[in-house]
Amino acid sequence: MKISGPKPIAKDTQQRKLYLAAGAGIALLSVIALSVVFILPETVKEISSSENKVREASNYKSTPTSKKRDPVQITETSSASRSADFAEKQNLGTAENLLRDALRLKSELEGRGVKVWGKQKLTTSYTEALIALKNANTDFDRADYKKAIYGFQETIRLLNTLQTSINERFIRAVTDGRAALETENYEEALSAFKVAAAIAPEDQQVASLLKRARLLPEVIELMKKGRRLGLEGNLDAANEAFRKAANLDPEYHPVKIAANRTQRLIADRDYRDAISKAIIAIDERRFEKAAAALSAALKIKSGGDELRELQNRLEHERQAAIVTDFSRSALQSQEKEEWQAAAKKYGRILEIDPNNGTAKKGLERSKRMLKLHRQIEFYIKKPERLTSDEPLDHAKRLLKAGEVSVNSGPRLAANIRRLEDLITAASVPQKVVIKSDGKTFVTIYRIGRFGSFSQKIVSLKPGKYTAVGNRPGYRDVRIDFRVLNNAIDPITIVVQCLERI
Repeated sequence: MKISGPKPIAKDTQQRKLYLAAGAGIALLSVIALSVVFILPETVKEISSSENKVREASNYKSTPTSKKRDPVQITETSSASRSADFAEKQNLGTAENLLRDALRLKSELEGRGVKVWGKQKLTTSYTEALIALKNANTDFDRADYKKAIYGFQETIRLLNTLQTSINERFIRAVTDGRAALETENYEEALSAFKVAAAIAPEDQQVASLLKRARLLPEVIELMKKGRRLGLEGNLDAANEAFRKAANLDPEYHPVKIAANRTQRLIADRDYRDAISKAIIAIDERRFEKAAAALSAALKIKSGGDELRELQNRLEHERQAAIVTDFSRSALQSQEKEEWQAAAKKYGRILEIDPNNGTAKKGLERSKRMLKLHRQIEFYIKKPERLTSDEPLDHAKRLLKAGEVSVNSGPRLAANIRRLEDLITAASVPQKVVIKSDGKTFVTIYRIGRFGSFSQKIVSLKPGKYTAVGNRPGYRDVRIDFRVLNNAIDPITIVVQCLERI
């Protein structure tokens, strides 16, 4: 994480120079004013007095043993005293200006949190600056202005040193805090990030690091709990503890390692469980459950030889089971003479196992029997078809095919009997009475020409027939009729040509 760092306090050197220049100017003006008010009159007075005293002395003889003070000596003593006072007042003004500068700089630094980050000593510390300021104040209160000046200058130097160390302190605090987080040293991390936050209170990344430091004890406790639960074999509870720790501090590296390791152990456990469930389900022929277990295992770990082998085994066992079930069901359909259903089931078997010989034979037989049933049933439903020679011959062949079929079944046997009766009935002639006028020539197609007559009785097998009448000068007539088997009364038809041409 990139830390932008604090914005340094700008050194107001120009302002400080202005302050110093203004202070010096004020002090100089004060000294001049004081000189005019106090020193100049005294000096004039002293000079006048001295001149008077000199003049007086010229009128008298002086003696070496005279106890009177020398006027020159008196003047020199007064000047020295005035110079000392002037220097003292200069020192006072300088000390006051330096004190103001020191207090201003101190206030600015305290606004930047120096009370927090200045405790640690780099080149200096805030404590040292405060001690220097206190000592200078003490000297100032004692009126030792020269010493106070030195003390205030030292204080300003120390405060400036603190000011220039802000960036270094910030970088060091962040670096030390990160290192403390890595080693799980809660107190050092918290202390370091508090320093960084005091320097840059609006830095969001520092705020995040400080939050991590404050949450570190809780994260460590969750880590301990997770490790203990993992050793006890309670992987799910351990993973939950690591998950909570990761939610508190997603950037905490140890929790990522622990959580990943635990999740791998859980995945291995779940994979083994899924494989075991799949094997048991396959053995019990519970293929849907086996497929679900293998699907779960595939989501956890794909591409393993073991998994591929089980998938192949499941597919083989499932197909074998389907073949067995269809084979059993097809046999049941055969027993019920449900040949169409049997054919479909054998077809499904061959879709799964194209080389299944039993299914091939079963499908062939089912189709043959289905065809035989349908054809026999056709003649049963339409017995009039048997009145023609070709259909009758075909029905007879079907009758033989049904009789020779192995395990024909009761339904086929009943249909064979019915067809046999129909074939027999279709072969027994029935009497047909043909009436005419003795003038019309009568012919019955496929039977013969009967000539002219008034009435004639012929024997015809059951079926459809057509009688045609011809007479010269008259329009031909055509009569279609059907001979039924087992008819009680003979059929009577009339064939006469009555319409002249």
